[in-house]
Amino acid sequence: MHRIGPFSTGLQKCLCCFGIELEPTVAQAYTFRGSAYRHLKKYQQALADFDRVIELDPQFVWAYARRGLVYERLAEYQRALANFDAAIALTPLAAHLYIYPR
Repeated sequence: MHRIGPFSTGLQKCLCCFGIELEPTVAQAYTFRGSAYRHLKKYQQALADFDRVIELDPQFVWAYARRGLVYERLAEYQRALANFDAAIALTPLAAHLYIYPR
């Protein structure tokens, strides 16, 4: 949803918040909401959601990759790199993970 504009990002956030209220242990909902927060430049909220995803599902590759993008935006490059490396360690054959800033 976030690829087609701000309205979609807001809608995604709204739907994810509703999903989290209904079932707070579904990692995917936090991933979507964290991505919406990232696009809205609400980086601390995004980090909190990605942290929650990893707490719920430590094998969720995209949580590490997206958390890395947030850290990159915050100029916390070592943390960003550590998250990109964690994503790659979980899925080393996912070539698209290697394009993140290094």
